[in-house]
Amino acid sequence: MTRRDGAGVAVLVAGAVAFALGVLQRRTSDTQSLVAYDFYGQFYPYLVHAGRSLRAGGGLLWNPYQDCGQPFFGNSQTGLLYPLNVIFAALPREPALLVSVVVHLTIAGVGMYLLCRSLRLARLAALCGALAFQLGWAATNLAAWSPTHIAPYAWLPVALWQTERVIRRPRLRGGLVLGLILAIQLLPGFPQTVFFTYQLIALRVAWALLLRQSDSIRTLLLAVVVGLVVPVLLDAVQLLPAMEVARESVRQGSVGAELLGPGFSWEALRQGLLAQVSTPGSGLILLLALYGVAASRRLGRTADVAFYVLVALLYFVLSLGPGSIAYALYERLPLGGMFRAPARLLWVTSFALSVLVAFGSQALVAGAQADETNAGVESGRHNRWHGWRIAAGLLVGAAVLYAATAGGLAWTDLLMMGILAGLALAATRPRLTRLVALALPGLILVDTLVVGRPPLFGLRQGDVYDTHAEVFDFVRARLTPQDRLIIVGAQPALDLMPKSATLFALPSIHDYDALAAQRYAEYFTFLRTGRAMRDYEDWYWLFGKLLPASLQRPLFDQTAARYVIVAEPLDKTARALRGGLRLLHERDGVRVYENEQAMPRARYVPQVAVKNEAEVLPALASRGWNGQRVAIVGADDAARLRGTGGDGTGTVEFVADQPERVVLRVRATAAGFLLLADEFFPGWTATVNGVARPVVRANHTFRLVEVPAGESEVVFSFRPLSLRIGAAVSLLGAIVFVLLWRRGRARRPTSVQAAVGPAQPALRDAR
Repeated sequence: MTRRDGAGVAVLVAGAVAFALGVLQRRTSDTQSLVAYDFYGQFYPYLVHAGRSLRAGGGLLWNPYQDCGQPFFGNSQTGLLYPLNVIFAALPREPALLVSVVVHLTIAGVGMYLLCRSLRLARLAALCGALAFQLGWAATNLAAWSPTHIAPYAWLPVALWQTERVIRRPRLRGGLVLGLILAIQLLPGFPQTVFFTYQLIALRVAWALLLRQSDSIRTLLLAVVVGLVVPVLLDAVQLLPAMEVARESVRQGSVGAELLGPGFSWEALRQGLLAQVSTPGSGLILLLALYGVAASRRLGRTADVAFYVLVALLYFVLSLGPGSIAYALYERLPLGGMFRAPARLLWVTSFALSVLVAFGSQALVAGAQADETNAGVESGRHNRWHGWRIAAGLLVGAAVLYAATAGGLAWTDLLMMGILAGLALAATRPRLTRLVALALPGLILVDTLVVGRPPLFGLRQGDVYDTHAEVFDFVRARLTPQDRLIIVGAQPALDLMPKSATLFALPSIHDYDALAAQRYAEYFTFLRTGRAMRDYEDWYWLFGKLLPASLQRPLFDQTAARYVIVAEPLDKTARALRGGLRLLHERDGVRVYENEQAMPRARYVPQVAVKNEAEVLPALASRGWNGQRVAIVGADDAARLRGTGGDGTGTVEFVADQPERVVLRVRATAAGFLLLADEFFPGWTATVNGVARPVVRANHTFRLVEVPAGESEVVFSFRPLSLRIGAAVSLLGAIVFVLLWRRGRARRPTSVQAAVGPAQPALRDAR
């Protein structure tokens, strides 16, 4: 970058800081803001568990504190390998979040700036587009949501910038750099945005091929393929375990229609457009974008503008959900039906509009400036007349937007659009040109930071987790390795939430997770409702639904849930469990009950019964089933056992209880089975007296191992093959990356100007 580019970057850093400190931090005490629950209720507790696991030397692979145990590293949402998450290891919670927001918004802004410069736009125009993206509604709401969500979005324009460079100068090294950017984008753990990025890259390359914008199609395709494949190789250590978790999870297939929005209709299209236009702070951005479209021919940039117009419109239509031809084709893409909430496709529309804002800014300043090479009275009159035409056109555009919203535009939006028209006139005066160059980015800053709608989420500083620490300490003092608990709190309370168990290192039978095991979700749904799981909604967001009257007590007891921690307003424990319950403790509106009928987490069972899968959960819920004597297995699992057992008795004692290693001593009068009520998952192995034995899925979702008569030691270990293979592939990928890099001899441009070529002569002043 040159020194002048550095000035633009400084403005973008200032914009990121202004949002973090001037907007987001102010939302701390704003009662209108929602708790950033994905940060406080998931991301940060994950960081706490990761830090505790690193200090203890175990726990990064398996989290024993939620859903009767669940993979931790394999859950991509933890973002353990994303390098910028180290910020949270260096700073306290809220300062770290604010620094993370500044860093990611800066990446977003600089990425968009570079993309616009690669499109041969002047510095001023690139800065305006970068500010529109960096501080637009999509980026700022994602920044306030959580680092998991803003991080991949911040890298989206960086990836498109590198794609543009590869198109204009196809080189193998360019493809490798693109692959490295995409590899970083994958690591935060929100693959939906990466999915969007891959789509945009494919669309941009297809557009370039259609218009013959590259001088070497073969090299271009090679570089792009390399760029798309490299992330899979470099991130395999995370991707393969994540794919295994996804395969076993409630998100293993396409989401149901109920999660895909209302569907496309012309009325939905009209309402969607109305909502976008009437959002506070959107008027100026839309007006600049529309002007960029209108002026594309005069700029000589019709092809580039047309591409981003098509992207903005396409993803807007897709955001309405099923019902359109476009969405029917979209669903046929690989992974096209995997993600819920199609409204998130508007993030791509926001990205495309920001590029159009850059074109509009370029046209606004360049079109109204006096041409220095044609100075004179007639030239000045011509340019002043041209400036009046631009201003009139902007006012007409503002009137159209106002009419489209039926007068729904805020007065602040109208004011900002009026100021924009005034800047178009001012730019015709040579003495005011520099002022306009400064005022246009400033206008966008005011529009996004002051006029625009603040983000949905806000911070919650202070001691938000420890209000009921004494209650958790009380339960911890009574817990044995054979016991678990369930926490029943109100959302969005952070001091009594599902992940309080992970925060306080207490084993729980429930914690909402988007990637929870399908089998366990089915088990827990039947436990709550007495019926089979119908869709994702049966698992999602169960606040206030954990202790219904339909609760199946035998299934509940089998999870080893000995303690119930419940907020007093939600206390329906007695009605749900109907006996065998003792109130142990009550403090600050929280009650602790002991479930006296809870079965031990690890127990000896002398027999197994074989049933079809559809019969297992109803049988387990039956009052006639004796869970102390019989475990139920499916037909396929039964084939891995040598027999179905007899009439022995036995005891089980914990020797070691670590996240990835559980050691049990079994004493039995006859050969039988050890049932451990921990989540069954690929990667768990077992030895009995040093001899490997198969781990069988029993009681629908737990682990079972055959044991002999007498005393035996059973060791469960979690060493997923997917992690080992992934680590090997990542190592191989890194070696291949280095070898390919050495083969690519293309010289790197020394500056942004060298990378993008000369700008138009009339725009030199705008740089």
